[in-house]
Amino acid sequence: MGKKKIFLPDLEVHRVTDIDLSLLLERGIQGLLLDLDNTLTVWHGLRVEPMVLDWLRQAKAFGFQLCILSNSYASRVQPVGELLSIPALSMSGKPRKRAFIRGCTRLGLRPEQVAMVGDQLFTDICGANRAGLTSILTEPIDSVEMWATAHIARPAEQLLRRYMAKGR
Repeated sequence: MGKKKIFLPDLEVHRVTDIDLSLLLERGIQGLLLDLDNTLTVWHGLRVEPMVLDWLRQAKAFGFQLCILSNSYASRVQPVGELLSIPALSMSGKPRKRAFIRGCTRLGLRPEQVAMVGDQLFTDICGANRAGLTSILTEPIDSVEMWATAHIARPAEQLLRRYMAKGR
């Protein structure tokens, strides 16, 4: 996999609720690994918007296996997983391949049967692509986030996206 490809998502959507679940089923996807901060909730938030709750219910009704995959602490991730009645893996170590393989194992699925949904190129998309998952990039829910993400990762992502756009 080339350097540019590793950061290129398979799908891009505005919000998680914009993901077409029928399309994923057609592609053979049976499980979803879901980033937490700025994908399902605002950064460090515990509240999940009603539209996201509805989308998660729909995903379950479609038969998708779901799991939160987050680099946040268990004290933050587990309560949201319990609220949503889905497993949650904290301190996952994204973007390492091992984190995504662990998520697939938790779902009982092979990487090619799983999509990773997240808002960051350098953790969610890069790691998912390296591990052989379908990668789905969302826009962040909110501009409030960890200092390093806001001031280092996001500007670097913008530069990379401009570079990739020139190469298409």
